[in-house]
Amino acid sequence: SAGNAGKKREIQIVIQPHTDCWFCLVNPQVEKHMIVCVTTEVYVATARGPILPSHVLVLPVKHAPCFAACPPELQQSIQTAVDAVRKMFKEGGQECIVWERWIPMSISAANHMQIQIVPVDISSAGLARQALEESAKRYLPGVSMKRIMSHAEVAQHVNDDSAAPYIYFEIPGDNTAKGRAVERYMHASIDSDGPRIPLNFGRQVACH
Repeated sequence: SAGNAGKKREIQIVIQPHTDCWFCLVNPQVEKHMIVCVTTEVYVATARGPILPSHVLVLPVKHAPCFAACPPELQQSIQTAVDAVRKMFKEGGQECIVWERWIPMSISAANHMQIQIVPVDISSAGLARQALEESAKRYLPGVSMKRIMSHAEVAQHVNDDSAAPYIYFEIPGDNTAKGRAVERYMHASIDSDGPRIPLNFGRQVACH
């Protein structure tokens, strides 16, 4: 519909930094003391209301709404930052759970993507898949999380609709000769009759 088309254009085009967005660095009220590191494209910050003290966010400097809508070069910069955080946790004897939740907000200034990363003790890392499955069964009844190979693949499962809500996870997988594998799962709400993705679903999985 024309209304949906207008919404899609807004989400795709409004990427310039907003002075009233909590996560845009041009906002004079941005909480700079929470920023861990910053590049020209991406920054890492500690989380508000963290699950653990080392719970961090990876965010684009641009006001990009979601990973699926980012150009490939920005996706690569974001993934490089996520990989660096994962490496840091591994060197500290931990694995991690990574997630991105994209639920479009009517106010464009609120649509600034965040990738959340929470460390997991190695002793419980093998339970991550079970935690995801049980949380999905409880909070997304009837939904089967789709296993994918990369974060960029999310764009292939949203029916070319940049406003389609989705949730994406990277969780510790099986132990291999090269260390513990990373498994990737997603669910996109492209069926209007299906369950809505809870705002706190990622946190529910991480806290399971």
